[in-house]
Amino acid sequence: VFARDAGGGVRQIVGCAIDISDRRVAEAKLLEAKAAADAANRAKSDFLSSMTHELRTPLHAILGFAQLLDAGTPPPTIAQKRSIDQILKAGWHLLGLINEVLDLALIESGKLSLSMQAVSLAEVLLDCQTMVEPEAQQHGISVSFAPIDAACRVDADPTRLKQVIINLLANAIKYNKLGGTVGVTCSANSPGAVRISVQDTGEGLAPEQVAQLFQPFQRLEHKATGEE
Repeated sequence: VFARDAGGGVRQIVGCAIDISDRRVAEAKLLEAKAAADAANRAKSDFLSSMTHELRTPLHAILGFAQLLDAGTPPPTIAQKRSIDQILKAGWHLLGLINEVLDLALIESGKLSLSMQAVSLAEVLLDCQTMVEPEAQQHGISVSFAPIDAACRVDADPTRLKQVIINLLANAIKYNKLGGTVGVTCSANSPGAVRISVQDTGEGLAPEQVAQLFQPFQRLEHKATGEE
């Protein structure tokens, strides 16, 4: 700021200076943290790529031997055929999930792509039932599926839809009681929509716990039950 006399000459100069050393240090630390985060993200991507490859290799062997058993001579018995089919269905589903692990980066950016198509809901539920039956039998749980029109089709990503239903069924079985039941029903929730409900005879949740549902890695009190 210049202060002038009556003749217009400069009589005084007033100025101020701000020490921005701390800001410079903070900016440098921020750039350093960003570089470290970028490096960690690249390492994560490399790890996911390597991991999916390592998981696919033994899974392909499992599927290959299951297919050999299915086509073997003499042909498998009815009971053996049922078991082989369960191995194949579960194996192909797991392979689909492994192949989509690399979508993690897209999930984090909110750009996950879905393969939407007309899906037979009856077929999806049958596949899910087949995959959870061994675990249900191991826990002494009875799983029932209400009849659904075979012509009923929904617009969905078949892998994601199956993944959601299997997760719900697995939890309904895992946190149930010995000799308990799990029931799956479908109903018209609104015009053009279908509601899939999974109910079980487990102890359930207290009202204050409901608000904590669907949080990542949140197991509520179940972390102390010994269940994996």
